[in-house]
Amino acid sequence: APYAAPRKDAMASAVARVSGAPAPGPAGAFAVQVGATQSEPEARRIQKKFAADGARVAVADLPGKGRWYRVKIGSFATRAEAERRRAALKARGVAGFVTDAR
Repeated sequence: APYAAPRKDAMASAVARVSGAPAPGPAGAFAVQVGATQSEPEARRIQKKFAADGARVAVADLPGKGRWYRVKIGSFATRAEAERRRAALKARGVAGFVTDAR
């Protein structure tokens, strides 16, 4: 039988299980950002606070501003889906905004 490479999302889930990181959600273009800092330990603290929401840390190297660690929730296919999650977070007293999922 010909070899079939494992699906990308299955591999990511396996890596997440091994690393203890949350498995990524379905691929999408939008997320809700709930924090940003230049301190990785601080970003990890915020990530843990939102672990039940599937928070992750995205690293961004910004020209002239240095390295930033952004804490994002979700990977939503549409802006409307991301806005619904943002509204649910706001109802819990969490400030956030919709941004790209990267």
